[in-house]
Amino acid sequence: MSQIRHVFVLMLENRSYDTIFGLSNFTGTSPGGGATNAIGLPAQPIINFGRTGASYQLGHGSPYALGFDPGHEFSDIAVQLCGLAVASADAVRNDTLVLGASGYPPLAVDPSTTGFAATYEDHDDAVADAFSAFTPDQLPVLNFLAREFGVCDNWYASMPGPTWPNRFFSVAGTSSGLDHSPSDAQVLEAVILNAPIFNFPNGTVFSKMRPTDWLIVQGDVAQSRAIYGMQNQLSRFVGMDALLSQLGDGSLTA
Repeated sequence: MSQIRHVFVLMLENRSYDTIFGLSNFTGTSPGGGATNAIGLPAQPIINFGRTGASYQLGHGSPYALGFDPGHEFSDIAVQLCGLAVASADAVRNDTLVLGASGYPPLAVDPSTTGFAATYEDHDDAVADAFSAFTPDQLPVLNFLAREFGVCDNWYASMPGPTWPNRFFSVAGTSSGLDHSPSDAQVLEAVILNAPIFNFPNGTVFSKMRPTDWLIVQGDVAQSRAIYGMQNQLSRFVGMDALLSQLGDGSLTA
């Protein structure tokens, strides 16, 4: 451990294990030393149904980018995981999940009854693109790294919903009650005006270290800038060019 000088945590955009590695058929060794096969997509075709009753089969060969942003708010995830009954019962209104007397709706028990295709139908001709998985040859680097090192084949979101609360969970172990995406005005206030709008009474991973012990490299929007107290640590936020420069000349200190 004394030889470890830096620990890097890379956060990428939201993707599911099935989309990235569901078709990879990994074999390897478990932490206990036994042979194991990674969980992947089932051999039988996965059929999903939209709100109109149209059926869609999971495609092999996902596009690298979609022409739209698939719904991923908490209410969207409820339809995707719990099925069309949630949407048809009007349990989702104005991006809010309306709970009945029994609380959250039950999870769908069969892939055909989930509501993934239903949430994509709002975009014309987009279901086939969104309801698909990458083949291993499309992602050679990620598949190489997974085979040579290690991969977890059960991925869980801290909160079944959008980016912001899940990013907060990663640095604070909580989203401070946030279960949706902030408004454009809140994002502007936090990221452009450097106004702290999210408070974490128990602190974050950053507050447990000295400011000189960490560095945040921003690809686009660093959600951590919206955390109370971070407006006083703006010198610890740098761009990718600064990181590469510091790595190149050996000046990286965090």
